[in-house]
Amino acid sequence: MRDIELYEARQTGGLLLNANEASEGFSSEVMERIHQALDAMAFNRYPDDDCTVLHQAYATWAGLQPSQVLAGNGSDAMLGLMIGLFTSRDKPLVTWDPDFSMYDYYASMQEAEIRKVPVGDIQALSAAGGDAGLVVISNPNNPTGMTLSREQIRGILAALPDTPVVVDEAYMDFSDQSMLDEIEDWDNLYVTRTLSKALGAAGLRLGFLVTSDRNMRNIRPYKVPYGVNAFTQAAGTVLLQMADAAKDRIDRICTERDRLYEALKDMNLPVQPSGANFLFLQGEGMEALGQGLEKAGIIVRTWPGKDQIRITIGLPEENDQVLAAIRELTPTERKGTDSCAVLN
Repeated sequence: MRDIELYEARQTGGLLLNANEASEGFSSEVMERIHQALDAMAFNRYPDDDCTVLHQAYATWAGLQPSQVLAGNGSDAMLGLMIGLFTSRDKPLVTWDPDFSMYDYYASMQEAEIRKVPVGDIQALSAAGGDAGLVVISNPNNPTGMTLSREQIRGILAALPDTPVVVDEAYMDFSDQSMLDEIEDWDNLYVTRTLSKALGAAGLRLGFLVTSDRNMRNIRPYKVPYGVNAFTQAAGTVLLQMADAAKDRIDRICTERDRLYEALKDMNLPVQPSGANFLFLQGEGMEALGQGLEKAGIIVRTWPGKDQIRITIGLPEENDQVLAAIRELTPTERKGTDSCAVLN
């Protein structure tokens, strides 16, 4: 196995803005429906291996057919399935640098070469993917928030007609460039989605692989039996049937993201535009800023030895707390300058 970056699991304590989780829990209406489903559940029986009701609920919500949908234990499980099927020692994985670290993890299990090209360099990605087993990219990108347009994704698919391309749309609910409605148009297109982010169900571990009906018939036999437990199927079905209730929350997160972005930009911090539910800052002094925020009880995503941090968008009052802490940690002389120094 090759050396890979250790995936950092969720921390506890303080204001948690490091894992891109929703700051709000389920509504009372959703909880009541979940409780009703729980009362009707037979825990002594194995779950429905075909996830029939869940697949129908997701298909209805996404405007798809159930035959195009496969549920798994988080979208991670679906990514692992695809990487396991299409990569090996002589079939490399191609992805962005940086991108979601779990791609490297699953590829390492296959002892596959991992080719990385600069995030956003479509020409380099297409060149590297010509003889690859699989191309996997997150869109919007995790951790930078960069979002490719549908036209740009189409360009990648057209350039790599013989290479499977997985577009990880874990954060696409906060943007508007999804490829879900084009899965039958491209033989090499696969999309993964999750309920962990916009629908606030990170604790359920529920995600989906979506592809053409023909592709799915080839993939479905390789799924893990009973990969989605009965409770997750039931709760996920409820969430999807009531998903319209989450629209206002998604809109609020996007509004708060844009507000925080403008405030950080006004402070001359190296913040990047984002189509997700987080902001990425990269430049001199950012590692120290992340450490300072942690001392203040605000936990953001950091990378040891790298001057970059990622901040999950929280509730308005949580975002106000972040801005107040950053102002305390940032020298007053920074305002109106390009300096990236941060007080320790």
